Amino acid sequence: MKYVFFIGALLIGVLCILSSVFYAYEMVPSTTREISFPELKEVLYLKKDNWGISGDKQIMSLSRSKWTSIDRDSENDYILEGLQEVFYKQTKDTLTLFLRRKFKLPKDFESKVVIRQIELENPQFMDLFDQSKLGKVARF
Repeated sequence: MKYVFFIGALLIGVLCILSSVFYAYEMVPSTTREISFPELKEVLYLKKDNWGISGDKQIMSLSRSKWTSIDRDSENDYILEGLQEVFYKQTKDTLTLFLRRKFKLPKDFESKVVIRQIELENPQFMDLFDQSKLGKVARF
């Protein structure tokens, strides 16, 4: 009788763990933000994929294509791995990214938009949360 109870409890535990893993994958959707530059007639896309039980694994890309998925080995997109917030500011022909760690530079990214990456220390980066609430920078 003890063995039946033990095996039943073990099966229930395994099923709970498996269902939480599959549920976590569904709970953290991919996110895409379109950044339009009308004067240049160009659109860039910030994309973010999260996965893991608590959504604590992340990869981001800055891409010219809305439809391609994020590829960590891409030579056409800026790639950033690791859990991180990104703040950005858009002007006529420039996209300025404020980051704790810079995106990996692509070999073949062709765009009329100038991409600036500014790496900030933690206190400066924390100030951006307030600036985003005031609309001075956007948060992704």
